[in-house]
Amino acid sequence: MKPVGGGPPTAAEGFALPAAVLALVAIGLLVTGGFVLAEQEARVARSAEGRTVSLYLAERGVADVVADWSEAHDSLGPWRSVEVRGSSDGGRWRVRVTRMSPDLFFLVSEGEAGESEARNPGGRRSVGMVVRRLAVAVDPRSALSTRRPPPAPGGGLRVSEGDRAPPGWGGVCVPDGVEVASVRAGAGTGPGGNEGRAGGDPGTVERRFRTIERQWSALAGIANHTVEGPIPPGRPGPSVRDGACDRDDPLNWGDPDAPQGPCGDYFPAIHLLSDAEIGPGAAGQGILLVGGDLTLGDGARFRGLVIVRGRLSTSGGASEISGAVVAGSAGSGEGVLQLSYSSCVLRRAGLEEGTLVRIRPLERRGWFDLSGIEGLF
Repeated sequence: MKPVGGGPPTAAEGFALPAAVLALVAIGLLVTGGFVLAEQEARVARSAEGRTVSLYLAERGVADVVADWSEAHDSLGPWRSVEVRGSSDGGRWRVRVTRMSPDLFFLVSEGEAGESEARNPGGRRSVGMVVRRLAVAVDPRSALSTRRPPPAPGGGLRVSEGDRAPPGWGGVCVPDGVEVASVRAGAGTGPGGNEGRAGGDPGTVERRFRTIERQWSALAGIANHTVEGPIPPGRPGPSVRDGACDRDDPLNWGDPDAPQGPCGDYFPAIHLLSDAEIGPGAAGQGILLVGGDLTLGDGARFRGLVIVRGRLSTSGGASEISGAVVAGSAGSGEGVLQLSYSSCVLRRAGLEEGTLVRIRPLERRGWFDLSGIEGLF
């Protein structure tokens, strides 16, 4: 008979409790290890996201400096530098602009993601870009420069005298008040044959046109956008995305009607490859280069410099250009075309003392990732 109680425990009874404890410890270790691995993965993901945002900030710094090029950069001596800083909701950037030669500049931009001012080397990215200063002498000294004299007074082409600001631009545009001829024309015979309206030496006008022809490739090279084919109805016009001016839209030519708006300070250079028509109500500003003829619809308006290799005319109604026009010939067509000279509009469009200036990255090997290099600033 087996005795009851008081005897020593068997081997099976002594192993159950330690095995249960060991299992709990193992489960705890697995759970803890999972949390550690998850935290490490989260840190890696945050670090990768921060580096990506930092790269975008560095690129934005370069883009902003190029888009808002300062006259202070043009005044730098050889191998002299100036630093520009900026910020956004995602972090900060700073750009050092160094002049390498009269036409070449080296931009180094550093972006840092995050709101904290504390430096985090793992969250910074740096990029470099070499840009070229393109300068083309245009020197428009009148509201209209044309190879062929325009129609006689009283027709649909109306050219204002003097230097004036466009309507509604009083807060951003102050004319120089310089004395300019309303029209400068070559010696050719145009519609109406009224050469008495032309100011200046016809030979000088013709030489200027020949210079523009020789420099046409350089002019086309400064264009922000090249447009081929018909322009859709209602365009160009200002385009805003997420509250900011959409400068990637090739048919966004700024906003001449709202100089204080999101696109009010955007003056792109647009190259129209061939004959083009800007339809009724369309508006734009900047530099307009037309490879053929240009026709303006009723209510179409433009602020800036317009260079037309062919003929400038209207298709009906009233249209307007403020700034300066250089055209092979100009006629009113079926409507009224109002032209006026404005020195302040030309300045805002990018002309410096008669020279058209644009900053463009080098087409080849102009961009560098400098994130692994220390001591850039």
